[in-house]
Amino acid sequence: MKVGRQSEIVAVIPNIESTIYRDMVIHLKRFVSIQGYQFYIAITDNNLKEEAQVLYGLIQNKKQQESFMYQSVMSQQTISV
Repeated sequence: MKVGRQSEIVAVIPNIESTIYRDMVIHLKRFVSIQGYQFYIAITDNNLKEEAQVLYGLIQNKKQQESFMYQSVMSQQTISV
């Protein structure tokens, strides 16, 4: 999720019991940190419903942030006119 100058990456994974997921998270964190991103992990314990809720929440949060940024930009343009 990229918002303005702040960039975040969220990994939604089913569990950390699997070495595949653990290794993936370790490498992703290193790679994205070097690129300047904030890295967050959501672990859903193999629950598809929870995965869907996390993804829905992330999408809604991004929409709210974009809406807020748009409103802020519009109010700045109104003030500077």
